[in-house]
Amino acid sequence: MIFTVLRVSGSNFPVDAFLVGRHLELALVWHRGEPSRTGRHETSGFNLALPDVDSWKVALPAIRAFLNTNGQLFEDLRKSEAEAVLDIGSLSAKKSRMRLRFNFQRTYLSNW
Repeated sequence: MIFTVLRVSGSNFPVDAFLVGRHLELALVWHRGEPSRTGRHETSGFNLALPDVDSWKVALPAIRAFLNTNGQLFEDLRKSEAEAVLDIGSLSAKKSRMRLRFNFQRTYLSNW
């Protein structure tokens, strides 16, 4: 199984204002100072998960389509103070997990 999550956060990121008017299916939204599993959140942000798929043959075109159709989102993220990380992971038949993390520089995000 392949999973992909866009994680966006920042210590002064106005997550609620950023999300107004956007039609995103979010997996999680959190705010700085709210309780977390390890104390309190030090950032505000959101996670956007793409549907899990069973093969790279399906995952790679889906990831590319997500990146290509969300240019305005990435342009707005580039202008914000948030950090955007795209996590792509794989879960093997033995239930072992491997995760790749892609950090995009702000100038790179504007090219999508």
